[in-house]
Amino acid sequence: LQIEGRFDEADASGVEAEAAASGAANAMLARMAQRVALARERGGGDDLLPQLEMIATLPQFGGVRAEVGYWYLERGRRDEARAVLDEFAQGGFADVPNNWGRPSTLHDLSELAIAFADAVVSAPLLELLDPYCGLLLVAYGSAGCRGAADRTRGRLLSVLGRHDEAVAALDAAVALEERVGGTALLPRTWSAYAEVLLARDHPDDAGRARALLDRAEASAVQLGVTGVLREISAARQRLR
Repeated sequence: LQIEGRFDEADASGVEAEAAASGAANAMLARMAQRVALARERGGGDDLLPQLEMIATLPQFGGVRAEVGYWYLERGRRDEARAVLDEFAQGGFADVPNNWGRPSTLHDLSELAIAFADAVVSAPLLELLDPYCGLLLVAYGSAGCRGAADRTRGRLLSVLGRHDEAVAALDAAVALEERVGGTALLPRTWSAYAEVLLARDHPDDAGRARALLDRAEASAVQLGVTGVLREISAARQRLR
């Protein structure tokens, strides 16, 4: 439901599932993960950050620390976001979990590396993401979806200056998300594609980027995917 943009239905389903589980710990954590995933797309969710910070201290949920870093970044707390990225990078990303939290952790760390345009950190993250080429990055079982891995790979490739490979990765990401009916995933991917084109800067890339941003914005507004609007606005600034 979430990847189709049916957020209210997904939210109601999560409430029902949690109630049916009668307070079971796993059900409560699953509902928390779903609330976080919905807030990433629809905006808001400031009340969730303290809970995420607490969960990230639990050994079995160390990867949630990357999610905390993403939320810091989204709220303008860049120094704290950078500190999270550095924590993982200093250990060679050995603390990235090898469980159901791995795809989302790699995605969130990549978002930080991209935001800081850090090529040194982007290179090993790209290598860690390569096994997910052609797949969706699913968070904690089925609590949320970060979109096509190739979207994230393409943005990392762009940071590394490998622009034609980045464009090819974004082509693959769009194709996958369209194939699975990921209506709510596509605005972020179109916006990312526009960023990659602007970085490559071939003669027709600016026009293609503008069209992608127009499409992304219209779809995001229609679906209520307000979380991507800031990215779209930032990319538009580069067109002026």
